[in-house]
Order: sequence, then C-alpha cells, then structure tokens
Amino acid sequence: MEVGEALDQAVCREVLEETGIVIRPLGITGVYYNVTKHILSVVFKAQYVSGEIKVQPEEIVEAKFVELTESNIDQYITRPHMKSRTLDAMQAQHYVPYETWEVNPYKLGGRLYTE
Repeated sequence: MEVGEALDQAVCREVLEETGIVIRPLGITGVYYNVTKHILSVVFKAQYVSGEIKVQPEEIVEAKFVELTESNIDQYITRPHMKSRTLDAMQAQHYVPYETWEVNPYKLGGRLYTE
C-alpha cells in the first residue's frame, strides 16, 4: 500500500500489477492477523471487470481462472490460513463497511457499496 492510498484502490492496483486483471471490490470479508510476522491482512471479495492473466514470473508461478468450491479448494490452496480466508470470502453473506475519509475539512473520499 502506498502512503495516502485508499485500501480499495490499493487492492485494485495490486491485482492489476500482479495479474493484469481489473477488478471491482465488492466488500471486505475478513481481517486477519499473523502474530509471527506482525502482518494485518484485509481480505476483499471482488468482481472481475476485464483483462487477461499476465503473471510476474519472479512473484507468481502459475495463475488461472478456476471455479473454486469447497469440494476442490484443497487442490488449489494448500496453506491453512489462506484456505480459511478464502472460505470466509466465498461464504460471506455480508461485508464489513468501508469508507475512506479526509479530515480538516471532513470529506468522504469513498465508500464501498453493494448493489
């Protein structure tokens, strides 16, 4: 995340940079903390908008679209902490509210809405 960058804009930028895919964040499905590495992860559920998968070979070994289900998730996600986050996102019925604000004066920069 860049300084001053909204979280939803950061996730869009990162996904585009890493995969070549344009997404539209739908909402936050979970917040997870790695005690060992002191990393806070915010997981978004997003909708595909456009683009073809283009991976950065130094960062990603393989990327493809798959229809992920609870039945086949173990074929694609092997790390238990990533599996639980993915299942949470797949099963999410609601999202955590998310807004971006500027202060002095107060100005709403953005809010994720679901349609």
